[in-house]
Amino acid sequence: MSNKISACLVIYNEEKHIQRCLDSLRDKVDEIIIVMDGGSTDNTYEICKKYTDNIYILEHIGIGDYHLAFAFKKASYDWILKLDADEFLSRGFRDNIKHLVKDENVAGYRFLWLLNDGKKYITKTQPYKLALFNKNKISYLGVPHGKYYFNGSVITKDFRLEHYCGYNRWMINKFIEKQIPWIRLHARLLVGKFEDIPKFRIKGTAWDWRDRLRRKYCYLFIFFGVFVFFRNAIRGEWWNIRALKASFFNGLYEAMLNYYILKYKLTWLS
Repeated sequence: MSNKISACLVIYNEEKHIQRCLDSLRDKVDEIIIVMDGGSTDNTYEICKKYTDNIYILEHIGIGDYHLAFAFKKASYDWILKLDADEFLSRGFRDNIKHLVKDENVAGYRFLWLLNDGKKYITKTQPYKLALFNKNKISYLGVPHGKYYFNGSVITKDFRLEHYCGYNRWMINKFIEKQIPWIRLHARLLVGKFEDIPKFRIKGTAWDWRDRLRRKYCYLFIFFGVFVFFRNAIRGEWWNIRALKASFFNGLYEAMLNYYILKYKLTWLS
């Protein structure tokens, strides 16, 4: 049981990508848990039924991270492989995943998750993304982008977690279309009641110190986006113009998130 793997996915209208993702899991995981963010309006459900009977349809929220705590609770096994529908396992990842879960001293693994423009990768050496972890050694808070807390070490591996979303997210029109709704919901969740946020093994009853600061001093955190841009640029491929563009949009996300937190606090949540 301790070396078995539950793959957990939260999806909505992903008929273009989901089969590629699920095919990459064949013979490498011991169960697949699929949570649908509301009922799909395409053929996603029908495709998923070919791979698993563990399909749950929850209220449509618009952000998959919100439902992950539910998926983790449904997982039968200790190790969880968390994937998005547009992600799939590379050959190196597939060949080594069974070996990785044998290490009882590790809480989780991060894998190379290159940025792409919908057609090809635009980075070569970064970033890395958490995708495999022992559910008994983590806690999780279901806000956008998820907050993980670890009881143990998290190891970085160069096995690639492949992903292609089919569009160039590093464009202003896509930022407005895709990210702004996320930002608004993210802000509402952060200024709302802590007890309303889905949780997995969270023992606390209040936001941690970083979110308390963000909630209290959101007018200062608007400038946090500038810090995020330079931090990502320094950590990443600062010579790569396309990677710098991605860093800019990540910084813009952070700046606008805190703007909306301030806006909501000054209006209906004050």
